[in-house]
Amino acid sequence: MALTDRYALLEYNVPGAVVFHERWILDHISNDDYIVVTPDEDIYCECMSVLNQDLRSFRIRPTPNTLPHGVAAGQVYALPAWGAADLARLRGLAAAEAVAERGRQGLAGAQPVPAAVAAPVAAAVAGAPVGETAEDAGPGARNVPSGTVIWVAAETCGGFQYGELVAGVVAVATVGAKTVHTTADGKSLFCECIDASGVLAFNNRPSRCDGRLLPVTLNPLGLPERSLADVVAESKEFPVKWKLAGPRTSRWCLAYLSVEGLGFEAHHERFRQLCKLDGGAWGVQEHFQLSLIIRQLVQVDFINGCNSLGIELMFRRLQTIEYAHSEKARELEARNVGGKLSLEEQYTFGSLVRQAGTLMIAPSLLEHVKAEVQKDVELQKNMRKAREERELSKKKGKKEDP
Repeated sequence: MALTDRYALLEYNVPGAVVFHERWILDHISNDDYIVVTPDEDIYCECMSVLNQDLRSFRIRPTPNTLPHGVAAGQVYALPAWGAADLARLRGLAAAEAVAERGRQGLAGAQPVPAAVAAPVAAAVAGAPVGETAEDAGPGARNVPSGTVIWVAAETCGGFQYGELVAGVVAVATVGAKTVHTTADGKSLFCECIDASGVLAFNNRPSRCDGRLLPVTLNPLGLPERSLADVVAESKEFPVKWKLAGPRTSRWCLAYLSVEGLGFEAHHERFRQLCKLDGGAWGVQEHFQLSLIIRQLVQVDFINGCNSLGIELMFRRLQTIEYAHSEKARELEARNVGGKLSLEEQYTFGSLVRQAGTLMIAPSLLEHVKAEVQKDVELQKNMRKAREERELSKKKGKKEDP
């Protein structure tokens, strides 16, 4: 029973090169006899012991993805990386073979493994968390054994998801190789051969074709996160079809925050200090929450903020809040500037950097607002003149009536 759900490497006592044949041990029959699965999906009873006369050596993998000392990866005829459905199927076939083998040996207690138990065990053997199916894991290659090359689906087709492990590919397994595999139902599936070192680059390929996404990057702790400077360097504006009044300002805002070098949270605190605002002032809490949301979207979820309408609207709101308090910042700044020249004159002569002028408000947005307000003012002015002309005409008409 101790070897159940373990992986064995068998070196048969035959002449020729050293080859270790991997076996997945699924069920115990008696003594050292176990039901095993071969890389070719053959299922039978075999003696798992150094006392087996057919074997030259018998070893057990310390973990599913680790080779014992003295065994090279090139010497192993390894099991393929089966998907969750294949593992569950093999588990069921092994349970049936165990019942038959016990019957052949005249043993009692031949009971097949319940289906409710087989699926979680199969998922655990595959290296996925118990209870997690291929669909739960999401798209992309997962749990690729280190040092082992495997074939994965390079498209979503024929019941396979992008990155899902594909068994039975007849082409030579070489990293970077590509082939068209015919599935069991006769459909053609584009596949690629990868190893553990190329999983991240393989999974990032779809993002290269979608302007709304950035490639996933792991930080030194292995968590999905990247710096704001990296986000700005990767983010590019692409033509979009959503409608928005005025200019797109997300790119400018991201570049502003990167040059400022404070990040989203520290920029919020700087905004409060410049405008002397407490936590209860209008828009302050909203400014803080929106800043944190955008940070998670662009630095953790890897959304290209330049091409996201939602992020653009959030940046517009942040700029609205900062502009609403910018006059207060100017007043506070003007009190601290001495001399006979006005603040504007000193700024013009000496190119003085005004703190109030460094709030996150895109100049293109200010020009847009200025133009729209000017249009509204002109419209109101013309309407007022027209109304006055109508009133004047009415008065003149009454005077001329006999």
